[in-house]
Amino acid sequence: LGGPAARSAVDFYEVPQERVTVVGGGASFDNLPDRPNGSREPTVLYVGSDWRRKGGDVLIDAFRRVRSEHPEARLQIVGTEEPSAEEGVEVLGFVRDRSRLAALYARASVFCLPSRFEPYGLVAVEAMAHELPCVVTPGALAEVVLDGETGIVVPPEDPVALAGALARLLEDPPYARRLGVNGRARVEGQLTWDAVVERMTPALERAAGSGPRSPRSSGRFRRGSAERVASS
Repeated sequence: LGGPAARSAVDFYEVPQERVTVVGGGASFDNLPDRPNGSREPTVLYVGSDWRRKGGDVLIDAFRRVRSEHPEARLQIVGTEEPSAEEGVEVLGFVRDRSRLAALYARASVFCLPSRFEPYGLVAVEAMAHELPCVVTPGALAEVVLDGETGIVVPPEDPVALAGALARLLEDPPYARRLGVNGRARVEGQLTWDAVVERMTPALERAAGSGPRSPRSSGRFRRGSAERVASS
């Protein structure tokens, strides 16, 4: 998918660099969502399951700082029940109803995912499809969200910088709107699965043209070995 996953393939699995192609991922919709036509609320939306890896604790710290200056602000957390609810923070848990999730995207003003590590970040693509400006951290997320164009990229583990980015978007709706519109355009042009296939096809054609490779021999995964283990 993204650059970090590609580097892992090279560094940890010793795949030759020239055989690795980054193609990204696409928005997981049959059709892109309707453009929002209602007013946005002063809400920061987080969607993710792995709370600590995705920087949820840093987000809580940052949001408390934001709320000290903007008491009307809210933080909605989707995908986990790990953090405890507090003033201004709504923990919604797992939202399986796609229409309900779409409504949360449509009402929020900012999407935030300050991950410590992310192999790609399809949820940011989903947020951008809903014209939400995104606040993220460097790595694969910053390959999806372009700093100053479709969102704001802040250093990891930095609640002060994160709070500043969130406050800026909440305080300046026209700026947030511009980033959101840019994000939607980026999804439409580059972050659909059709676009991913277009990027993937030349790499597959090159691989096909290089000729068949002899499969690696590994007794651990040979069917006969498995049968012997099963019968022992």
